[in-house]
Amino acid sequence: MLTDLQRKPDERGTEPINTLELDFGSIRKCRLTQITNMARFEKPINATATIDPIHSLIASRSTSERSPRTYAVTLKFHGPQYDFPSRCCIKFASNRKEYDALEWENEVYTLDLQRLQGDAVPRLYGFFGADIGNGKVGCLVMELCTRIDAAILRHSERSRELHRRVMVAICKVHDANIWHGDLRYAHCVMNEGKVYIVDFAQASRHRCLGASAPAVHDRDPQSVRGCGELYDAESFFGKRSGGEREDAALTKAGAWLVSAFTFGALG
Repeated sequence: MLTDLQRKPDERGTEPINTLELDFGSIRKCRLTQITNMARFEKPINATATIDPIHSLIASRSTSERSPRTYAVTLKFHGPQYDFPSRCCIKFASNRKEYDALEWENEVYTLDLQRLQGDAVPRLYGFFGADIGNGKVGCLVMELCTRIDAAILRHSERSRELHRRVMVAICKVHDANIWHGDLRYAHCVMNEGKVYIVDFAQASRHRCLGASAPAVHDRDPQSVRGCGELYDAESFFGKRSGGEREDAALTKAGAWLVSAFTFGALG
């Protein structure tokens, strides 16, 4: 467990009771206790997250059928108020298997990807959980994002820029030595012009060495040098970014140059 990221003791030396009630309307309600405090709340939290009844499911399930679902929520604090977005998203686990996957994802966000939050991955505000009956439920509370608009993919110039930003985000994740494990459009989201990579339930740690960009017609797996996931990402996302990048070598250093001079300039 992430002992160094547990709830902070208050001035009296006792842990504040930080709770979040999830309100699914007439279906169910459940009260969870905070496990990790990425938002650094110093006063006790007593909040309700109400599931948006319209378009509540904002991300598809991952490859695994038994995986947490992601919802848009409206957050309301009772008692101490915080400068905190009233609209967030939660990734909810309703059983032990889903909870274990969510716990691992929380660890990846808080330990491996913390410096990339708000840059290449969404901001994580906290992880809440509870024992209910003989099972476990839990949720990650995160920055609210939207899926990639299909209209962008139909617009050649905007599509090229989108795919370039996707590749930059993927390269930053790999620079943190994380292998995502399931890169596809459903796991690329946007907020205020930024592109984020999400859903790290299948992620693993690895020493990323970068990869050579595939030639335009080269689909021979034997030709892959370096990181296979970066190679596959460049084969799919990178080639759709157009321009000279189709023939340029993709390395981590090259990705950071793109980030510094192009991605940063565009905000």
